[in-house]
Amino acid sequence: MSIVTISRGSFSGGKMLAGCLCEKLGYRCVDREVIMERAAAASGLSQEVLRDALEKPPGFLDRFKHNKYVYLAVIQSALIEEVRTGRAVYHGLAGHLLLKGGPHILRVRIIAPMAFRIAMAMQRLKFSREDAIAQAAHPEKLDRALVA
Repeated sequence: MSIVTISRGSFSGGKMLAGCLCEKLGYRCVDREVIMERAAAASGLSQEVLRDALEKPPGFLDRFKHNKYVYLAVIQSALIEEVRTGRAVYHGLAGHLLLKGGPHILRVRIIAPMAFRIAMAMQRLKFSREDAIAQAAHPEKLDRALVA
C-alpha cells in the first residue's frame, strides 16, 4: 500500500508531476477538490467552509470554538478514506500533514524557481509577464487565482 503526497507552491508543477507519476506507476490521482467533495458529502458541511478551514488560519474567537479542528478532522477522514487502499498520489494542500505518521507514504516537496512559476502563471491564467511578476510577489494571490 503506497501513497505519494506532493506539496508545492502555486504554479510549481505539482499537478503535472502527479499526473506523470500516476501514468507511470498506474496509481490514482487524488486532488484537493476530490477530497472536498467527499468531505462535504460525508459531513453535510459546505465545501467553502471546509476549504476555509484548510486554507485560512483560525481567527481569535475561532480558537475557542474548536470548529476548525472538527472541520480538519472531517477533511483528514475523507483523505484517508480516499487513499486507504494505497496506490494513490495526492497533490493538494496539507496532504503531508493530514497523512502524517501513516505507513508507506512518500512525501515530496517541490520547490520551483520563480521564473518557472511566473511562466506557468502566464500560461495558465493568461497573465502578462508584468501581472505575473506582480502576483508572484504575493503568492497567496497566486493560490487564490489558482483555486478560482
